[in-house]
Amino acid sequence: MKHDKRGRPMTSNNVKVTPEFRDNPDIEKLGRALIAVAISIAQKKEAEEKAAKEGSQGDSMT
Repeated sequence: MKHDKRGRPMTSNNVKVTPEFRDNPDIEKLGRALIAVAISIAQKKEAEEKAAKEGSQGDSMT
């Protein structure tokens, strides 16, 4: 496996996630997690759109 300059592997190992089913899931915790994921996705999308907009404005000035 190849490493970068700091000795870290260039690729990650495969990880297997096993779901844990519960009779009474914590709905509030699940809701907070889903909201956090939605906010993260929205922020990433907004940052990408802003970067694309700034990139296109810079091209038209030359």
